[in-house]
Parts: sequence; C-alpha cells; structure tokens
Amino acid sequence: MTNVPVVYIGRCHISRYLALSLGCIISSLGCRVLLCMKRGSFISTFCQCHYINLRLKCHTSFSTKMIRFQVAKWPNRSKLEILVGDAVKASSWPKFDLCVANLPYQISSPFIQRLVHAGRSFRAAVVMVQKEFADRLIAKPGDKVYCRLSAFSQFHFKIEQLMKISRNSFRPPPRVDSAVVRIEPRHPLPPVMPTEWDGLLRLVFARKNKTIGANFAGKSIAAHLRKVYMEACSAKGLCPNPETINCESTGISAMEEKLSNILQDSGFDKKRARTLDEDDLLRLLLVFKKENIFFG
Repeated sequence: MTNVPVVYIGRCHISRYLALSLGCIISSLGCRVLLCMKRGSFISTFCQCHYINLRLKCHTSFSTKMIRFQVAKWPNRSKLEILVGDAVKASSWPKFDLCVANLPYQISSPFIQRLVHAGRSFRAAVVMVQKEFADRLIAKPGDKVYCRLSAFSQFHFKIEQLMKISRNSFRPPPRVDSAVVRIEPRHPLPPVMPTEWDGLLRLVFARKNKTIGANFAGKSIAAHLRKVYMEACSAKGLCPNPETINCESTGISAMEEKLSNILQDSGFDKKRARTLDEDDLLRLLLVFKKENIFFG
C-alpha cells in the first residue's frame, strides 16, 4: 500500500467548512483515507484546495458528468478516479488506513457492518452518528441501552466517543443530537467465528430483558437450531444425535429439551442478556459448542 491518501466519497453528507478542515488534515497525512460523503457534497471544495496532493476515489450518486464538471479546474484532476454508486451497497471498498464519515443516520448500522467486512487492515474510522446510536455502540452490560449492537460492535472494534454535538450546532437544527466516535479494529479478535457470534447474539438479545432460558424456549428457536445443527453435522462430517434426526416434530422437541437442559446445567437459564458481558457470552457460546449446538 502506497502512502497516497484515498478519498472515497459515498452515501454520506459533509459541509463546505468540514470539507476544508478535512482537506487540511488529509494533506498532512501519509496514509490512505476513506472519506465517505453524500451526493451533494462539496467535492469541488476538496479539489480547489491546491495543497491537497492526493488521489481521489469518488463513490457517489452524482452523475459522472457533474463530478467532472465540478473538478475540471483542479490542477491535480488527473489523479481523480470516479466510481459511481452507493458506498453502503458497493461490492468492495478500496484499501485505506483511515475512514472519515458523516453518516445519514438511517444507514449507521449497515455502515458498521460494512466496516466489519472491510477487513482488519485499516487503522481507524472516525464517524459522526446520532447520539443515541453512539450511546448504544459504547454501552456496557447493565446500561439501559446495552443491546445486541453493543455486543456485536465491541466484539469487532474498540470504540471511543470523541465528542458530543448539540443539534443547535446546525442550521437548521435537526431533531436529534449527534456524536463523533472513533472505531478501531481489535487485534486479535477472540478465537470465535464471527458468524457463530452473530448468530448467538441474535437469539440472546431477541428480548434483552427476558431471561436467556425464555429467549431459547419455544419450538421456532428449537426448529431453527435443529436445522443449523443438521447442516453443520453434514458439513463437518459429524454423526447427528439419533433423537434429533427423528421425524421433524420429535426432533424439534428433543432439541427444545436439550437447549433447556444446557442452559439449566450451565446456570445461564435465569440470566438476562442486558447483564452479560463479552466473557459471559463467550462462555455461553463455549457451553453450546461443547454440546454441538451451532449458530452459523
């Protein structure tokens, strides 16, 4: 990877003044920067800052012709590569060291997912999101807003809230406050398959104030895990439990009873998701894994 910054302009929004400020910062960085912006962004503002000697990668909903018109007067326009599309829906992102984004708040969760799939080679992402979303990202077990997003994000990243931004800082003011967070990949990750972790969290936090036993009760959960179990046994070359491979109704009942016994024996049946930290969740996953219960 060369020390040439890359600006990736996608489905986010940025003001003229922020563009100028970021231009000053980026010009001093010896790294590749993934800068996510929205259609209507001040692309030309970056291009008019002659002190920015960088290669731009634009990913935006603008027409290619409009972008070229905006950057036509930029002396380094030969270093501009235009990719037309949506940053969240793009099949791949360019490699980068830093990501800077002012997100439309409705795509905050998909954006976090994209960061997960971007790999672990980037240094950090600095993102502005809705204050309530930021609170969930950094929430700890026992907090009112602690949820699946908290456990999922903190499994993959170290997250720090850098600043709070009042709605009154904008004209016209939006209906919500904002916050800027720094998201840094964890190295190393816990030795768990991400799909297994995500599958467990989806069930544990389905109703975070209910007990784990209640969340795993019911035939729909048993049927789902029986299906995953059968597929995993087939893929791993394991011999399924005879009771589980009986006719569907009998197999589901057997799985339902097995889940209940596992949770009772491990002491997790009366615990609640909102109180479980990462170590607790990893232990729960290990308990299930020892009994050949799979989640993804």
